Amino acid sequence: MKKSDNSVNKTELKQLSTISIKSGVRKTYVSEKKQDVSYNHDWNESFSDDELTKVWLEFAGSIKDENKRLYSIIINYKPVIEQDNKLKILVINEMQIVELQKEKNKILSFLRSRLKNAKIDYDVYLNVEQNNNTEKVFTAVDKFKQMSEEYPALKDFAQKFDLDIK
Repeated sequence: MKKSDNSVNKTELKQLSTISIKSGVRKTYVSEKKQDVSYNHDWNESFSDDELTKVWLEFAGSIKDENKRLYSIIINYKPVIEQDNKLKILVINEMQIVELQKEKNKILSFLRSRLKNAKIDYDVYLNVEQNNNTEKVFTAVDKFKQMSEEYPALKDFAQKFDLDIK
């Protein structure tokens, strides 16, 4: 009987050990983050690309410290107005799609309240064209060549400071 009692105790211990402090903290953190900005559901004001970009970057600034991954995505990929109140966001990998979809309610609440338009919505698409055109570079010289093609001032910088990129 003692052997069966010990096996029961081990099972009970395993079940108890699945509860962790981290899971409790995570639940608290998520519930604190779900504070939506309020907006009027009847709002339907039109907005320009410039206004959208300004509010988009304003949102990025508001989350900079709490979600650096989303901040980076928002800074690098700006939405485009497709039709009426529908926005299109092109990203280059699936992780970015997941992140933008995960935070969609928070982003839309912010956009809707700042632009006074309750009908704003967005879709995220994978930009296959940009993804296929990007070559992988591994050496420092190749990285420098690629970056200097994109940013010509980089060559001037390297020459000015007599940098030897090899």
